[in-house]
Amino acid sequence: MEWLLLRIRAWGASAFAVPLGLFGASLLLHALTFLFHGPYALGYDTGFYRRYLIQPFISFPNAPVPGLGGDALVPRVLLDTLR
Repeated sequence: MEWLLLRIRAWGASAFAVPLGLFGASLLLHALTFLFHGPYALGYDTGFYRRYLIQPFISFPNAPVPGLGGDALVPRVLLDTLR
């Protein structure tokens, strides 16, 4: 019976350590990105979506704007639906 309790405790420790280790590795990976590339590690917003949202609503989906053209149909439809 004791061996069963030891196995349960060992499994519980590994079941807790694996998610904790994955979380730590993910956090380290994201932190390294900012350390290597500075404050713009994930890129920066050039205003495509803002420019699209401030133009007058003409049609559905609204007319494309420079930078957010015809190839971005899904984001335009989503933004128009939310608008």
